[in-house]
Amino acid sequence: MDLERGHEGWTVWRGLLLGLLWVRAQISARLPTFGLLGLAAWATAFYFARRLYLFDLERLTGLHVSRQVLIGRDFVNVWTGGLLARLGDLGVIYDVPAYRFVLRKAMELGGIYAYSYPPHTLLLAVPFSLFSYPVALALWTAVGAALFCHAARPYLSRVRLPILVALILPGSLVNIWAGHYGFLVGALALYGWRWLDTHPRRAGIIFGIMTIKPHLGVLVALVLLLRRDWAAIGWAAAATGALALVSGSLFGFGLWPVYVLKTLLFQADLFTGEVTRSFHHMMPTTSAAILLLGYSETTAKFWQAVSALIAVAVVIEAFRRRVDTLDLGLIASTAVFLVVPYAFNYDMTVVSLAALVFLARASEWEGFWTRLGLQTVLAIGFVLPLALPWLGQQDVVIGPVVLALMLGGQLLLVARPHGLKVSFPTRFIRHVFGQRLSA
Repeated sequence: MDLERGHEGWTVWRGLLLGLLWVRAQISARLPTFGLLGLAAWATAFYFARRLYLFDLERLTGLHVSRQVLIGRDFVNVWTGGLLARLGDLGVIYDVPAYRFVLRKAMELGGIYAYSYPPHTLLLAVPFSLFSYPVALALWTAVGAALFCHAARPYLSRVRLPILVALILPGSLVNIWAGHYGFLVGALALYGWRWLDTHPRRAGIIFGIMTIKPHLGVLVALVLLLRRDWAAIGWAAAATGALALVSGSLFGFGLWPVYVLKTLLFQADLFTGEVTRSFHHMMPTTSAAILLLGYSETTAKFWQAVSALIAVAVVIEAFRRRVDTLDLGLIASTAVFLVVPYAFNYDMTVVSLAALVFLARASEWEGFWTRLGLQTVLAIGFVLPLALPWLGQQDVVIGPVVLALMLGGQLLLVARPHGLKVSFPTRFIRHVFGQRLSA
């Protein structure tokens, strides 16, 4: 068994190493763009990814990492929720004690699992329950990864990177490990922003589907209101209503009041409970950071409000400066983690993408010290999803600070294009023709 585990561990590490070498080959031609800081960020990310994956592999027995954890981790909830809905055991889904009893009996799994997603997510969960758990997990990961790569394509093409880079972003690697919604919600956000200018109806529908993780879309609503994009708003509302209607027709409308009145309150209590405080080191949010530092819930709420105001102000300022929609979407997707108190590192797929894209663009900044500062902040922000658990264990709480600095750097890059480098031929032409025109 030890030899088998050692072989599995080496296989994963070898795969990660090959991935790192592939990434290095892809960006080696752009070394002047990413610089040594960029390469160091990739190397650091893969170091933490190795720690994360080997931690599970070294403890793996069958599908169990431990008595409380199954491989694929949070995908347990997706698969179990879908199975219960398909079998008609709807009353169990949001009944936490009954739900956990099912997990103990069916999968010999303890822990603090609960189905905490809105009822219309069952429309997505049921099809995956048709397969065995390992097959369903593989399909869930593959489909999500394919969607995210496709959605990220125009963002990566702007900095001349292949779409497969999206698979090995720090947020992506954490999401694969956690078996969560990061790929799907990230893809929906990226699709929505890229279609908003040209296909507002399509974008609105996509944003409506994003309500499977409603808190991650709060700044989408703000941007749509700022833009007065009534078509997108209307279609988003219609899509949300249609999903609620279809899920209610199939699974019963009684699930919705249970979710709103009980499950959301349960999640709020869970956030501040003693048992779940061990998960705060996986959260980049301000509230989690303040609680980790030992301060009261009141103090956490105060600083959460402060960080939310700062994030909203940055998004409004970016809109006021008529920032390109794709860039505005990346900024909003970063800012939301300073607005909401409850979010995890596996939700940060788009944050990783934004950090990488802006890191590449930061190298074009003309001033050396400003460029170095931008690259440093963005490189740290790039690694953050993978580094958070280790940093939390060392009592180093920097998530909100890094996000705030990264957000400021993003705004600086998109709001001050005159700070970017201008090639010598362009400067020469401007100089010569400018003198002639003035003469």
